[in-house]
Amino acid sequence: MTDFQSSIKSRVAEIAQQILDDEIGLVEGCRSLVRLSAQLEDKDNDLLMPIFAVESETDRLPVGETRSLWCPEALAEKEKAVQPYLDQMGSDVREVCRALIRRYSPARPQEQSPQEAGIGTNAPKSRKGKCPLSAETVAFVGALVYRFPALLPVLEEHLQDQDGEVLSHVFFGDLTRWIVGRLETAGRKDRILREILDFMEHAFGRGEGEVQELIAVSFLENLPSPGEPGSEIRSLLGPLLQEQLKRMRL
Repeated sequence: MTDFQSSIKSRVAEIAQQILDDEIGLVEGCRSLVRLSAQLEDKDNDLLMPIFAVESETDRLPVGETRSLWCPEALAEKEKAVQPYLDQMGSDVREVCRALIRRYSPARPQEQSPQEAGIGTNAPKSRKGKCPLSAETVAFVGALVYRFPALLPVLEEHLQDQDGEVLSHVFFGDLTRWIVGRLETAGRKDRILREILDFMEHAFGRGEGEVQELIAVSFLENLPSPGEPGSEIRSLLGPLLQEQLKRMRL
């Protein structure tokens, strides 16, 4: 293990302990863990899903010094709105933190990653011809799958095909096929289908550049063209995604 990886793992364990000790808030802690996780060679995306989910759902809430730049009333309103979600997720996040400490704390015996144990591929983390990872898009994928467990088999198959990596743009190609198939089997009134599309409409509307690009390039561009089987899915998109389709002339 390199010194860099050791320092990242130690920092992950440190932040996880700070969350458990209430030294930092859930939002700030999850945000830091998402950034650090993008640099972990043996990242466990299934384990980190609650962390990704909190980061994605609270990304508009200011933390640290930027809080002082906000109007106190507006800040209090935002915190009040997100608190029920944090209360719901708190126990899951703390469970993840305990697992991260067991795995990465220098004071504890660390589990070997598959690479360290000599199992699986010896390919480097970023492989030629595959889209690079970003913390924002991986967090969005994690939040999406955590919110909709029906997508877990799609993610599991993706991880198996990609040697344990989340390649966000590739995953969204898989997701698009799943969504079109869901429309064909469950119909346009299917609740899960509509909620997933609403989730992506909301994420696109938040204006995060990398997530917007992910949805536009790897979801909208992969939708069936008008007249093709499954093209009815286009009529179920929200107004922002409908407008993006027009701009892309798809």
